Amino acid sequence: MSRTFRSPPVAATALLIAALLTATGCGSSRAPVEPIRQTAPEWTTRPPTAAGMLFAVGSAQRGDRDRAIAAARAELASEIEISVESDREDRERSDVAGDDTGRRTESFDHEMRAQARSRVAQEHLPGVVVRETCEVDDRSFALVAMDRAAWAAALRTRLQELDARLQALTTQPPEGAAAPPAAAAVRCYQRLVPVIAERDEIAGRLRVADPAASIPTPPVDLVQLGSDLQQVLAQTSITIAPEAGSEAMRPLASEACAKQGLRVEPDRALAQMLARIAITTDTTHVGSEFRADGTLRADVVEPATQRLLGSVTISERASGLDEATAHSRLLTKLATRLASELDQHLLAYIARW
Repeated sequence: MSRTFRSPPVAATALLIAALLTATGCGSSRAPVEPIRQTAPEWTTRPPTAAGMLFAVGSAQRGDRDRAIAAARAELASEIEISVESDREDRERSDVAGDDTGRRTESFDHEMRAQARSRVAQEHLPGVVVRETCEVDDRSFALVAMDRAAWAAALRTRLQELDARLQALTTQPPEGAAAPPAAAAVRCYQRLVPVIAERDEIAGRLRVADPAASIPTPPVDLVQLGSDLQQVLAQTSITIAPEAGSEAMRPLASEACAKQGLRVEPDRALAQMLARIAITTDTTHVGSEFRADGTLRADVVEPATQRLLGSVTISERASGLDEATAHSRLLTKLATRLASELDQHLLAYIARW
């Protein structure tokens, strides 16, 4: 008995194909899967606070944990420097007495304080530990902490060491038995100020580490030290000794030095320092004016030995409606600059006696 095969209806076939396509789908038509985003710990944006502790956060590219820790340490150091600077400014505003050492020591004092500030700021902070690390998206984060008490203890030890150094320096005999009293006083000042500047920086950090700390009084009073030195410097005399062709500068330079506060000695034989000066000038006619250009060189020497203590070279320009006026103004400007330079470097000159 034969059987006849009947093909399914066309409509049923179409429905079957559509169902299969719907079930299998096409890979390219699926929506992309969103990556799971990791929630950042709160400390990455808001460092914790705790009594007696300092915290800081740093970050770097994902996977670079060491750089993130280094960034956190740098951030901690930066925050400390901001606090120290704020403390320094407050103390300077409230210090009525101030540093009255005068302009002759101002440049040296400023340089020593800047060096001490930079040196202490670069020192490794003690007791810094890594509290947390994590990776969020494309960044690595690190949280570091420092114990204020341990830091304060290290700073107190440092203060004791610096005070011992100051005490030793004040009792140290002067260098060179034949050195004039002024030279001995200047050298002593130059030995003490760098240590005092470093001590001030350490004391400022101790006030940040422990706001309730009692800072011991230093064995040396810088204000009194500067005042005593000023009295010595005021007794140091200088004579203007012009070379041939520069005689016109002597009265002008002597007057300018006296106005600057220097002790000018008219008698060359009695002077403690000689400023040998030589000038060169050139005058040109420019339009309706005359322009005078000049250069002055001064060699400061010790009279007895003619040993060079220092040199300064100054260039100036002046103008006037006539040549004489331009030249006179030029000499006055050179004399004023010379007096200022001698006063500013007086400390260094005397120290080389």
